[in-house]
This record gives sequence, C-alpha cells and structure tokens, in this order.
Amino acid sequence: MELWKKLTDRVLEDTSTSGTKFSPLDGLRGIAVLVVFLSHSSGFRQRLTPWTSFHGTGHLGVYLFFVLSGFLLTWSLLAAPRINFTGFYLRRFFRIAPLFYLVVSVVFAVQLWSGRVDLFNLHIKDGWPGYIRHLFFYQGDSVFWTIAAEFEFYIILPFFVLALVRGGGKVAAFFAVTAIAYGIWYLLIEVGKVDARYSLKVARIVHHSQYLDVFIYGILSAWIFRRPEFNAQMQKDSSVLHMFATLMVVSILSVSLLLVSENFFGFGRFWRNEQLWWQIMKLPEKFGPQSWSLFYGPAFAIVALATLTGHRALQRLCDWRPLRLVGVTGFSWYLIHFPILRMVNALYGFKSVAGGEVAWTLREPLALVTSFVVTSAAAVLLYLSIEKPFMMLSRNLLRRSKAVAV
Repeated sequence: MELWKKLTDRVLEDTSTSGTKFSPLDGLRGIAVLVVFLSHSSGFRQRLTPWTSFHGTGHLGVYLFFVLSGFLLTWSLLAAPRINFTGFYLRRFFRIAPLFYLVVSVVFAVQLWSGRVDLFNLHIKDGWPGYIRHLFFYQGDSVFWTIAAEFEFYIILPFFVLALVRGGGKVAAFFAVTAIAYGIWYLLIEVGKVDARYSLKVARIVHHSQYLDVFIYGILSAWIFRRPEFNAQMQKDSSVLHMFATLMVVSILSVSLLLVSENFFGFGRFWRNEQLWWQIMKLPEKFGPQSWSLFYGPAFAIVALATLTGHRALQRLCDWRPLRLVGVTGFSWYLIHFPILRMVNALYGFKSVAGGEVAWTLREPLALVTSFVVTSAAAVLLYLSIEKPFMMLSRNLLRRSKAVAV
C-alpha cells in the first residue's frame, strides 16, 4: 500500500502553471480513456461477454477529451494576468510532442522495415511526406487524428480566449451560436445532405469535421465557471444544475449503450438500423457518434460543471484514485493501447476482427484483462519517464523566463 501511494502521488502531482488542480476532471478524463479503450478492445474481439460489444463508442470518449481540453486550457489562460501566447504554445508543444514524436517515429520505422502499412493498427499513410506532416501535426492517421485536430485547436484557442476577455457575454453568445451552427453543418455532411467538399476542416484527418464545436463547449464551460454570478448561484443553490447533470448522465448512458454501441444485450447500432423509425427518418447506417456532437458536446460540458460544483455521485466517482490515475496517464494510454491489443490477441492465439458477429470464447475476457493491466503499467511508465519530465521542463522554463523579465 505504501508503494502504491508513493507511485500514485508521483503520477498525480500537479504539473499545471495556473496553480489550480481540478482533481475530479482527472477522473472524468479517466472515464474518457476507458470508453475509448473498451470501444477498441471490443473491435479487437476482447469482450467481457457475448452480449457486450462497445465497438463504435470510442468517439464519445474523444468528445469528452475535447471538452475537458477546452475547459482546462481556457481556465489556465483566463487565470493568468495576461495571455502569454509564447508560453502557451511552448507548454502545449512540450506536453504533446515528445511522446507523440516517439510513437510516430517508431510506427514509421516499423513500416519502413516491414515494407507495409497496417491499416488495422497504428499507421502513417503517404510515406515520408505523411510522416513529416504528422510531425507538424497537420496529418493524423489511425488514432493520431485526434492529435492533429487538437493541435490545430491549440493554435486558435488563445485568440478565442482573448475575444472572450474583451467581449464578455456577447462573444460567449456568438461562440455558442457558432458551435451549434458548426455541429449542424457537419451533421448535414454526415447524412449526405451537404457535399463533403464543403468541409471546413484544416488538418488532414479521416473525419469531415474537426470538432471545433466540441472544443467550444469546453471553452464556454470554463468561462461560465469563472463568472462570479455563477459561483454565487452555485453557493446558494446548485440543485437545478445537478439534477440536469444527472439527467444528462442517464441520457448519455442510454443513447451510448442502446444506440451507439455495437451490442448491448441485444441493443446497439445493429438493432437501431433495423428499426422502422430509423428507416422512416432515412438515416444512413454510418450515421453514428461522429455525427452527434450536438448532443454529446453540451452534455459533457454540463457534466463537467456539475462535477466541479459538488455533484455528490459524480465527484465521488471522479475522485477515485485509480480512475484519476488512468486519466492523468491518458495520453500514453491512447497512443499505445492499439499495438498492445494486437500483441495480446497474438498471445492468446486469435485474430483481431473489426467488429461484427464472431464466436465468443473465454479467451476474450482474459485477453481484455491482460490488455488493461499491460496498458496501465506501460502508460504509467511512459508518463513518468517522458510526459511528466517534459511538462516539468516547460513549466520551469516559463518560470525562469518570468523571473528574468521581472
């Protein structure tokens, strides 16, 4: 127990520059990590039961990641006396680039050595040009697409926050309308009502949208959380927000398990697509969670606000130390879980299958537990040896630069 406490204390140590540590949000990030992991493990045939396949729900974890990223980064910028563009970009680069560059370079080296691109694993398309574009966060293949999308968001975020600081409520209202319009536009693209050529994304990723709307919901939730009138209202009575957040949690679970997941005790997207109501609306089979940012973006923002304002059940869950540990090491989890899933499948002697109906055996839950344990250990190791040292380095560089300026 003493060793466990020392290890978790090292991992959970505050590395922020704002001086504010939102511990419950580590737990929410942990939930996002596990949603992505369960989705991909189900796609790799690692399922707890024959009736539970969470394949297809990974996008929901990404939505939660993006909302939390928008919240935390906006908070750090709003908490500072002034917006330090150089410091912000330096921190973001040191936070993402070291581990990302390592993983991308290893993947590309394996591709050069093997002479093939494994589309069912981490991969980089287009040879050397594609590799260079990954290094510049412009292209994102496989799970790397979220890194490219997020880094493009980093570029514009300080300008969004500066506009909020200067414009206040009017700018916040404009951002809210922009997020809704953006979500509707890409919903229309997904269902084929608007030609995909009119996609406004910048980064080269597989999806039509770059999910600016989801990030904006995170920005707005941080802005609201800093408002004195919001905090005064929460101290007086937070019951309405907490009741609404409970409704959002129930709605998220219901929609995700009954409509988005591949199979949840007979429900899931296969059941959904066969229903008469789905056919009457003429919605395509591919119309999945990548199209549902209009629902998940604001829902996750409300859940985050409720968690931070003392929602008892959410706060208790998100303060659970093992879940926070997964959240803090989530970037490492995300980058390495794919090859670990493949290696564990090879260890247990069955091929990976991307979804669909396949025979279930006891090896599948055993493989899932093995993948979870191996990924957890590897993520902690990578976080302590690569992620955290570079985060501390960037924080120390910024502190020294401030001391010199003074």
